[in-house]
Amino acid sequence: MSTIARLQVDNVDRTEEQVSIRFGAVPIVLPPPLDSLMVEWIDTRRGNTLLAAPGTWLFPGRHPGKPISDSGLALQLRG
Repeated sequence: MSTIARLQVDNVDRTEEQVSIRFGAVPIVLPPPLDSLMVEWIDTRRGNTLLAAPGTWLFPGRHPGKPISDSGLALQLRG
């Protein structure tokens, strides 16, 4: 599974000044408008389950407690 599909909400740090994401040890500051899009995504994301509980995955998958699959993420990005 790709690194992006396995990102968790804890990989994103939000302050009043900036939003950053960590793929490793070093955070990457997201520029506008990507920063506000990331905040909106975290606040409104839902999985494909009946419960629609977001959990800890940045990109929740079809099954509770599991991240989205690589192919599912690719479909959403193409959407």
